[in-house]
Amino acid sequence: MNIEKKIINDNSINVNLNESSEPKVEFNVDLLTVVLKTKSKQFKFDCGVIMGSIKVNLTSRFGLQWHYNNTKNIDEFLSSVSNFVGTTDNILSEKDKENLTKQYGKYNAKQVKN
Repeated sequence: MNIEKKIINDNSINVNLNESSEPKVEFNVDLLTVVLKTKSKQFKFDCGVIMGSIKVNLTSRFGLQWHYNNTKNIDEFLSSVSNFVGTTDNILSEKDKENLTKQYGKYNAKQVKN
């Protein structure tokens, strides 16, 4: 796989994964750094893996909001997150699934109001 990376400005990177069906990914390095340093912006799984909270607008699979925006319902959301966490050779616990369901429900209710 050939990975092409281009700095767009001081805080954004555009990554193009050649030979992949995935679209180009652009993410904000400053926002990613904030998520990594700020526990309130993280969702932590029982296995120790962290992801960006569903409230944080990360435009990559590292953010729960990406999974929310790219799935149609809670079952697809849980499956998508589970697949991502699975790339670290971990699985979601029942507690993780319950917490993700709560987060999804709260965020979804807020989005419906807007």
